[in-house]
Amino acid sequence: SDLPLQIAFPILMANIVGWLNPGDSLTADTDYAPGEPVRIAPDASAETIIVRKPDGTLWISDVDETVMVFPETDQLGVYEVISRSSADERLAGRFAVNLMSSAESKIAPADSVQLGSSALEAPGEDSVGQRELWPWLAVMALGVLLMEWWIYHRGARLPRRDDWRTLMGRRSG
Repeated sequence: SDLPLQIAFPILMANIVGWLNPGDSLTADTDYAPGEPVRIAPDASAETIIVRKPDGTLWISDVDETVMVFPETDQLGVYEVISRSSADERLAGRFAVNLMSSAESKIAPADSVQLGSSALEAPGEDSVGQRELWPWLAVMALGVLLMEWWIYHRGARLPRRDDWRTLMGRRSG
């Protein structure tokens, strides 16, 4: 099979790994803006939740609720959520804090686009878009190539006066 060569292979593998490894403690997206609180749902066996910040410092909190809120997302980077129980300690999830807007990654056609304080509307069906020039340029290039081919096979000489007389004589006669 050529499945590993297909463009959908990384997406398939990410979905399989996500399905085989449930139990992500994060309750929402994995992308957050700086200062936005993160909701963490610890496992039933978890006694302590540890969040490793991008600079390596740790935020440690005892589990006392079903959903915890991590408020210290001032640093940009990847945060790791670690769930600690009496038996073991395991990675419960990761999330990123960055300046990128999730709206910038949407590639579906939209009726309007917000640029700064103004919104740009999509043109209607009857509006004329850009006209393509490549067909005309291709015809001109073909014409130049045909002229070069004709000159090459006929010889690069100008017609002589005798050639013109014979050419004109043939037409009149």
